Amino acid sequence: MKKILIIDDEKPTLSMFKLFLNAYGYYVFTAENGLSGIDIYKKESPDIVFTDVKMPGMDGIEVLSKIKKINVRSEVIVITGHGDIDLAIQSLDYGATDYINKPINRKSLDSALNRAISRLSIKSPEPCGLSVEKHDQKYKMHLTGSVNCSLLSDHLPNINSYRNSFIEICINNNFSINSNGIKGLIELINELKDRKNYIEINGIPENFIPIFEMTGILKVLK
Repeated sequence: MKKILIIDDEKPTLSMFKLFLNAYGYYVFTAENGLSGIDIYKKESPDIVFTDVKMPGMDGIEVLSKIKKINVRSEVIVITGHGDIDLAIQSLDYGATDYINKPINRKSLDSALNRAISRLSIKSPEPCGLSVEKHDQKYKMHLTGSVNCSLLSDHLPNINSYRNSFIEICINNNFSINSNGIKGLIELINELKDRKNYIEINGIPENFIPIFEMTGILKVLK
């Protein structure tokens, strides 16, 4: 049975998480502040951590940073207020896998959980990967792992070979991204469009759609 730690200063949020996650068969620990959350983490070594970003005392970014120093393989999902995209991106830069907004809904929770479990199933941290398959005039670019850099020179050195084609960028279930990765993905799309390719992205994680919209990733596809 996987262990999950929830850190939030709002008791109703803790109760709701515990209700959902116990029903899914997880063993759930809860903490009402960052300090006690870190203590529980050190004692119980949970597989997955959900932490609120805005808390008195030790906030969620500091909690995230401390957990990643203890174990970089920990899957940490931050909880933000509705519309706090900047905070969500900041947490991704510190190594969070995903984020969910309050009020929590089952669809967002399931999306974040499924991706965290997928990443835990990999024995070692998976770096960013971009592999390409060709089917007639259509290319599939599979984007995997933690995207935190440019996708051109190292991952797609022969970009001039992709011209006047349909290109589908397929996002894998173990995908995560930070601000550098967002810039790299936009750069990739623009370079491919400059070569008269038609680009489509499929498999965007549920919770990342607002980030893709706000940062302009979806806009450059048009």
